[in-house]
Amino acid sequence: MLDIGGTGGMKVATTFLAMSLFLMPTAEAQEQPVWHHGLSLVDELKYPPGFAHFDYVNPDAPKGGELRLSQTGTFDTFNPLLVKGETAVGLALVFDTLMKPAEDKISTAYGLLAESVSFPDDISSATRIMELCLPPTEASAGGDQVTGDRV
Repeated sequence: MLDIGGTGGMKVATTFLAMSLFLMPTAEAQEQPVWHHGLSLVDELKYPPGFAHFDYVNPDAPKGGELRLSQTGTFDTFNPLLVKGETAVGLALVFDTLMKPAEDKISTAYGLLAESVSFPDDISSATRIMELCLPPTEASAGGDQVTGDRV
């Protein structure tokens, strides 16, 4: 049984205080983030900031047309974020993502909706946080502004 009165309580309080001071954020964690236009886990980024298109994309390709997709079975949701249920086929083609993976370079992604990305120097740690910056004028297909609340 834990003795919370007398010297036992003082030892618990002292231990808690010492642990709190040890685990306080360091000055390094409070540095200003460094923003990048993309993220590569294995090598340098291939494309410069503000590039027009990926090398494997033909910007002069014909636009328009009709796409028909089929799926065996049914669907019960248009929400791609739900774990339960079956989403409609091709639903991922409707939404833009924050980052777009590059198909010509492994483990590389560039900002699509996100204007820039910030990540720690040690990207091997899954416990560190990655931050994304949204441009102020980005709008969805419905005309509404894309905000952090909507992402």
